[in-house]
Amino acid sequence: MDYESLVHNQEAESRRIIEWVGLEWESACLDFHQSTTPAATASAAQVRQAMYSTSVGNWRHYEKQLAPFVTRLREHGIAVD
Repeated sequence: MDYESLVHNQEAESRRIIEWVGLEWESACLDFHQSTTPAATASAAQVRQAMYSTSVGNWRHYEKQLAPFVTRLREHGIAVD
């Protein structure tokens, strides 16, 4: 899953994920942030926010530190843009 694709095209990418896992599409998938179900994760506060794009590209601040990891991913045939 490409984060930037999900942020910029939420419905199409969400539909693709739901289809891949073999579930039926529900429009509530786009309104995840409105769920009242408790969330017990480190990102519990983010779960209550609509999708946003302010983090797109933030990885570039750490590009130098990530370089060895990117190299390993490419060595194993994983595309990294």
